[in-house]
Amino acid sequence: MTIKECVEDVVMRGCDDWLDACGVASVAMNIGHAHSAEEIRDLSLKIIREVVQQGLMEVGDLPEEGRRLKLWPMTPQECLDRVEREWEALGRNPSLSEICWLENTDKGDALGEELFKQRDAGK
Repeated sequence: MTIKECVEDVVMRGCDDWLDACGVASVAMNIGHAHSAEEIRDLSLKIIREVVQQGLMEVGDLPEEGRRLKLWPMTPQECLDRVEREWEALGRNPSLSEICWLENTDKGDALGEELFKQRDAGK
């Protein structure tokens, strides 16, 4: 497993729908083979950091209405700091809808679609 494989999996999932912190933790366990709560948290935070810093995904909350995620009104680094703080405060792996949601950017969708094509061509 590499962080790249985890990031690619998260971005591909983001092509279909928003992904919450619980979903990222699932990728950390299933793709990244993280086992302990600390390993899952650390790898999940690395994955989130990568997708945000690469401009592949944005962080926010579920909207009250509408089809776009309600993005957090802060810099990418402030978003990452908040996710880390909230995960630490939770003291466990997040459940559905806890901490944050991630939405692919146009760049993330383009990468995800390319990864789907590569995967399908390899079959």
